[in-house]
Amino acid sequence: AIQAKNEDRGGVSGTTILLGDVFLGTGDYARAKKYYDSARTIATAIDEKDVLKNAWKGLSAVYDHQGDRLAALAAYRHYSDLKDTLYTEESSRQIAEMQTKYNTEKKEKENVLLQKENTIKSMQLAHERNQKYTLIVSFGFLVLISMIYYNRYRLKKKNEILKERELRAQAVFLAQENEKTKLS
Repeated sequence: AIQAKNEDRGGVSGTTILLGDVFLGTGDYARAKKYYDSARTIATAIDEKDVLKNAWKGLSAVYDHQGDRLAALAAYRHYSDLKDTLYTEESSRQIAEMQTKYNTEKKEKENVLLQKENTIKSMQLAHERNQKYTLIVSFGFLVLISMIYYNRYRLKKKNEILKERELRAQAVFLAQENEKTKLS
């Protein structure tokens, strides 16, 4: 009654199944049939297949106990069909869930792999950049050393030329002094 007031039709249909089970267990098949039929009507209206499946199962048992084998078989077929449908739906849901999980894990692994590849490429680029900087600095150092050696060479040659000029000037001066001394 409380569930009906709250319009919880799923709960009402589930409770109605339980009442049908109680009356089936006590042998009151007419009342059990009434509750199973009621649960079947509500479950059909709200598309609650699990409750509908149980209503058909209960009706099959009621018809069997009443000796109506054809009605029991028909109700059992409805029960079996719904059971298969629910199993298929659940299997499909589980397969879809597993497929989604697989795809998610696959994407995560691909992302991890891409991150590792990006890290390796970044490290390679950094290594190449460091090699270029090292080459540039080494070349600059070589040019600087070459300039220093060239400058020292030029200064040495300049000093040799100056010494040679000085020696010539001294030789000329000495020759003039010797000339003067000879003339005097």
